Amino acid sequence: MGIEKLHKFELIGGLLVLILGFTNIIQLLLVGASDPKGIALFGIYGLLFLIGGAAFFVVCIKEMTRPKLLLSATSNILLLMCPISNSIYLITEIGLLDPILVTLSVINIILCIIALPVSFIRYVDIENINTREKISHASLVLLRGSGIFHLLQPILYPVSLETLGMLVFGTIYLLISILLIRKKDVHLIQLSGFILPLIGAVLGIGLLFMAPVNIHYVIVFIIFDLIISPIRFYYIKTQPSD
Repeated sequence: MGIEKLHKFELIGGLLVLILGFTNIIQLLLVGASDPKGIALFGIYGLLFLIGGAAFFVVCIKEMTRPKLLLSATSNILLLMCPISNSIYLITEIGLLDPILVTLSVINIILCIIALPVSFIRYVDIENINTREKISHASLVLLRGSGIFHLLQPILYPVSLETLGMLVFGTIYLLISILLIRKKDVHLIQLSGFILPLIGAVLGIGLLFMAPVNIHYVIVFIIFDLIISPIRFYYIKTQPSD
């Protein structure tokens, strides 16, 4: 069984992820040692995309359904995070960057925007879920991406009360994203998935007035929260009656 057996979305998605891995590694080689954020950004994404893309082709060719779903779900999160990371990197470092780095970052952003819906469509196709669950999965991708971004704040920026608070919120978001799947019939868990992002959005808006050093990420968190919360409310309200 060879590559000709791959679904067209698997082939396109896998190739795009591998290309993203190579472009990030090229960027890693171009950034200077004085740019630790760039090194971390391109190094981590480059390795994850290369390893994940290669692994995805292997599990698809061997028709390993569960690993395929796991890799697809992980790709959804990374393909959401990568363009945001690159966009914020460009905004904050634009005057200091080599034109080639800027061009590659723009290419990364475009490839991620193309690859994300491909990866998402393939995941929900394999899972064979209804529209309600598809919308729910989209909110979980956002919740997990937001959770990971929150956890990274004390690493990307100086440790402060704000970044430590984000560390706590990130932990809670990731925990809730897991429980929303494993304990989906527990009303309190579903309610938490609606209320916590709402609280996060309110705190984020308040934080904007303090002009935090990571203001660009705070804006992203607020946008995510304001998308996640209504979706979780919709999911609760459309829960089939027993």
